[in-house]
Amino acid sequence: MNFDQYANQYDEHLQRGVSLSGEGKEFFAQGRLRLVHEYFSRIAFHPQSAMDFGCGTGTNTKIMKDLWPSCKMVGLDNSTISLHLARQRVVQEDTYFMTPEEFRKGENHTVDWVFCNGVFHHIDVEMRNEIFRSILEHLRPGGIFTLFDNNPFNPGARWVMHRIPFDRDCQMLNPYKVKLRLAELGFENITCRFLFIFPRFLSCLRLLEPSMSGLPLGAQFGLFARRSPRDD
Repeated sequence: MNFDQYANQYDEHLQRGVSLSGEGKEFFAQGRLRLVHEYFSRIAFHPQSAMDFGCGTGTNTKIMKDLWPSCKMVGLDNSTISLHLARQRVVQEDTYFMTPEEFRKGENHTVDWVFCNGVFHHIDVEMRNEIFRSILEHLRPGGIFTLFDNNPFNPGARWVMHRIPFDRDCQMLNPYKVKLRLAELGFENITCRFLFIFPRFLSCLRLLEPSMSGLPLGAQFGLFARRSPRDD
């Protein structure tokens, strides 16, 4: 799907969907990347280069740069209008936005970390393995892939997607099947976490969420996978 037709109203459409939770899109973007930051800190992983795969209008890229200021960032997207908006949103040193074709024509095709959120449910099922292979190739040996998407086992996540024009006809990912597929492709140390369990009116219970992250309850899941450091 090319998001040029939605780019100028993307944030508005997304907010209409996630408003059921009582939170805005920034809450979810911050939450995902805080989880990544905690994970990287725990394993002493310090990325010097990163790719926001399917960066859209740059919301996640901006937070990535804020949390990892010395990391060189590249945002990839097929939508040229989204890329234009991303360049306006994120005006920081060592941060670039381009199409996948432009990236492949560049000098360096590998990064330490590939971040991807809410992209794969827009990709045709028969094309997903090819894209996973491409992401593996974009990672340097020992690099990490973090994949976030909506939890198909959560009725609220399904309802949110139904309310968003560019999401309502998409096929959701089964995180357990994706985990197995990533292992078949050669990824290692694959872990799955579920997040965003409680809506805002139950925010007093959010302190319990880390201890419940192994249960398929949250609105989203996050997969963390590593390319073997032995690859060359």
